[in-house]
Amino acid sequence: SSGTELFVFCSGLASALAFGSIFVRQGFGLGTARIAHRIWQVYWAQLGVVMAVIGLMIAAGLVWPDRGLDLDPLPQLLADPATAILGLVTLRWLPPYLDILPMYLVILAFIPVAMGLAAIHRLLPLAAAFALHAVVWLTGINLVGYPWTGAGWFFNPLAWQLVFFTGFAIGMGWL
Repeated sequence: SSGTELFVFCSGLASALAFGSIFVRQGFGLGTARIAHRIWQVYWAQLGVVMAVIGLMIAAGLVWPDRGLDLDPLPQLLADPATAILGLVTLRWLPPYLDILPMYLVILAFIPVAMGLAAIHRLLPLAAAFALHAVVWLTGINLVGYPWTGAGWFFNPLAWQLVFFTGFAIGMGWL
């Protein structure tokens, strides 16, 4: 495994400690509200990071114009700004190396579903995670991460949720 697997697993474990306990102690409504608040924070962090990286790329290109810097994704932003900006705010355009936070954001949205399933049986969230992972494996389903070609997210949250919820299940004491 790589650092990504460890990061996603540990994020699941940490999310169980941070959010799972809210669901258990204060109920489904407050737990869901706390998840929604965190999603909102991560969403704005993603937009800020992307804008900062684009700004740094533009600045680097101006300071060192003949260094042959790889300024991708700037060509798309400059050639089709409407699609690029709409893609940024809807998370349908994830510039290279800037897609780990969106993956986390989508997986966070699954936590209330997992907690609802756990109310029925503590292993049901893992069964659902395995089932979704199998569907992704068999069909290749993914979210659009590049609107010009329809390419999917590099870190497909529909697949990575299995690693996350394995850590989450351990953190919740379900395993």
